[in-house]
Amino acid sequence: MICPSCLTDLPDNFSVTVSQEHRVAIGKHAQFRQMCNSFFMDLISTMCFKDNNPPEKNVIDGLLSLLFVQKELLRDAPQRYQEHTKSLSPFDDAVDKTPVVRSVVLKLLLKYSFHAVKDYIQAYLSLLEKKAFIIKDKTEPYMLFINCLEDSIHEKTSAYYTRSELDCLRKEGHFLQTCSSGRQGQGPATTVSVEYLQEVARTRLCLDRASDLLLELQEGSGRSSLPWRN
Repeated sequence: MICPSCLTDLPDNFSVTVSQEHRVAIGKHAQFRQMCNSFFMDLISTMCFKDNNPPEKNVIDGLLSLLFVQKELLRDAPQRYQEHTKSLSPFDDAVDKTPVVRSVVLKLLLKYSFHAVKDYIQAYLSLLEKKAFIIKDKTEPYMLFINCLEDSIHEKTSAYYTRSELDCLRKEGHFLQTCSSGRQGQGPATTVSVEYLQEVARTRLCLDRASDLLLELQEGSGRSSLPWRN
C-alpha cells in the first residue's frame, strides 16, 4: 500500500483511522466553511447584484472563474494539472467528482433585463462550450439555460399577466407568428446564441399557456374566465 499523497510505502495491514479529536476538529472546520460560503453568497447577492444595473464585466468574469479550478495531479500522472468544476465559493479545495454546470450566476444575472445582461450570458455559454471536459453532450447546458430563461420570463411577466391577460395573449400570439414565419425555410441553427435559447424558452412558455387554455375549454369550468369570452 502506498500513501496517495506522499507516496510513502505502508504495511499491507495498515488501517486508516481517525481519532475522536480529529473528528471533532474536522466537523468544526466543515461548519466554519459552510458559514463562510453562506456569508459569501449573501455578500454577492446584496453587494454585487443590489442595484438596478448589473455589475461590471470584471465582477462577472471573477464570479464565473470561481466555478472552475485547476488542481495539481500526483507526480506520476501524465499531465500536471486537471480542471474541475466546483461550487461558487472562495475555497478551491472542494471540487466536483463529476463535472457540474451551475446556474447560480446565470440566475443572478437574469434578475435584470435580458438586453442588459445578454452579453454576459453569452460569454458564460461560450465559456462552457469551450470546456471539453464538461460538455460531451451539449443538451444539458442548453436545457439549463432554457429553464433559467423560462423562470425569468415567467417571473417578469406574471404580474402584468394578471392585470391584462388578453393583452399578454395577443403579444404571445404575435411572437409565435413572427418567430415561426421568420424561420421558415431555415435549417437547424449551426450556432446557438442566447437570443435563440430565449426564443425557445418563450415558445415553451407559450405552449404551456396554450395547453392550459385548451384544458379549461375542454373541462368547461373555466369558460367564463377565458379573456375572449368576457
